Amino acid sequence: RLGNDVMLGDYVRLGDYVRLGDDVMLGDYVMLGDGVRLGDDVRLGDYVMLGDYVMLGDGVRLGDGVMLGGKTEWLASPLQIQGSKHIVYHYAPGKCGVDCQILAIADWLKNYEAIGKRHGYTDAQIEEYARYLQWMHEEDVRRFGGLTREGI
Repeated sequence: RLGNDVMLGDYVRLGDYVRLGDDVMLGDYVMLGDGVRLGDDVRLGDYVMLGDYVMLGDGVRLGDGVMLGGKTEWLASPLQIQGSKHIVYHYAPGKCGVDCQILAIADWLKNYEAIGKRHGYTDAQIEEYARYLQWMHEEDVRRFGGLTREGI
């Protein structure tokens, strides 16, 4: 079911039983799994992938390249930071992603320097992303009280 004034980018793939609210805009190459539900005024960037039965509330915005696993539910826009090289995003309580690599926030904070070097980040970019990861940790604790969910 598609709401009113829905705009689909090029090469969008919709799974079975997808429901899109009014004024939804999907970027190019977006893939929505079965049973996905998007509220009104949702914006998804290019190359976004949502697993089966993901639910996004009204007004949620996801930038380019964001991936959410099956049965994820966001009632408000998740945390996202577009850094100088890749996007940093909150994935689930206690977890975040940089580009397409998702780890526990504690693991990011412990290993960000080695991971950055392995992926060709400059020293300045490693420092930049350390600040983003620290802020992501602080917001995760503020929003979820340090709650973590394994296996998401």
